[in-house]
Amino acid sequence: MRDGSTSKPFLRCSRFVYCQPVGGLNDTLCEIEKCWSYAERNSRALVIDTRVSGLMDQFSSFFAVRSARVPVFPTVTQELLDHLNKLSAYPEVVAGRFVGYLRTHREPIEARVEISSNIPLTFDLTQTYEHGVLMRESLGGGHDAHQAVKRITLHDVVRQEVTRALEQLPQSYVGIHVRNTDYITDYKPFFEKLTPKVVGRTVLVCSDDQEVIDYAKEYFNLSTVVASSHTPVKKGMRLHEDISYDDQASRTQATINSLIDLFALAGSESLHYIDVTRGRTSGFSMLASYLQRHKDVRLAFMGEEV
Repeated sequence: MRDGSTSKPFLRCSRFVYCQPVGGLNDTLCEIEKCWSYAERNSRALVIDTRVSGLMDQFSSFFAVRSARVPVFPTVTQELLDHLNKLSAYPEVVAGRFVGYLRTHREPIEARVEISSNIPLTFDLTQTYEHGVLMRESLGGGHDAHQAVKRITLHDVVRQEVTRALEQLPQSYVGIHVRNTDYITDYKPFFEKLTPKVVGRTVLVCSDDQEVIDYAKEYFNLSTVVASSHTPVKKGMRLHEDISYDDQASRTQATINSLIDLFALAGSESLHYIDVTRGRTSGFSMLASYLQRHKDVRLAFMGEEV
């Protein structure tokens, strides 16, 4: 008789971190890194569930695990959930009902909360627990994503699509990133200051706002302005929210487009961005800048030999 734990390796595990990040690409990777590091420190298996995150699909739809010191499960199946539902959990309100609870935001938004109890859906990363499953459904930006990308690589199909898009770009270009939907950027004075640096150059402009790209094409009239992917016109709606799209195929493609833009910006000769008007720097800009400055990490993340 075949051992079920061979085909379903999660059955051999009884201690898990259930990472369910919220937010855009950089926030999602930051949360994954926090959970991954905790899982390694505490000898727990890691479940990565990005279906309610800005990826809007299974983590395994976009990435593969390069190396890990603990078991990592990047695809959430009903069988995996059934196994988790048999274990004790923290917060205890989710025990036996993974994905079967209702959640909402709490301000300031650090973690989702379970509606009926108003209990935050997270745990303390500095503490140890005896529970079988530790749930963390939260968000937060920063630089943790810079370590997360060292653990993973693009899925083969995604890498092929990213590579095809990058091949359409010239060998040398200036990169500009502007975030301008949920966070607003005062980009027109920013463009004015950049003008002397881009005259006669090819300029890659990436933004979550198509109007920014259209304006750049008009404003930088002494430059050749290009884009690396299609940016849908969403009138201020965030591109990493599932309600912005009508079907799963569109959600998945939106994430692939963001990865295309990320690698395109990271491949620029020089990269320019500014803080949004609320005084913070886009995590996407920071991640692109990190990959631009660390070519070896960028190539490994893409899945190319360094």
